[in-house]
Amino acid sequence: MQWVSVSVGFAWSCLFLVRNLYPVLSRADAQTSRLLLIGIIACHAGLAIAVKFVFFGYSPSPPPAEANIDFPKHFLEGQESVG
Repeated sequence: MQWVSVSVGFAWSCLFLVRNLYPVLSRADAQTSRLLLIGIIACHAGLAIAVKFVFFGYSPSPPPAEANIDFPKHFLEGQESVG
């Protein structure tokens, strides 16, 4: 589901990028405009993949048992219990 969300977002924003940049780039040389458009889309794809791994890379699983460290009592002193 995460890959679907990222792919749909990439395709939707890529559509707007191409729609808005193509008229500007079409005034330039054909080879240059194609390379620029391909470069922009490639960078945009890299951003989408980075979003997938950074934003959706969060794992809600608990930390390993050896990482559970008890707080020293001086951290808990002066703490009022909420209730």
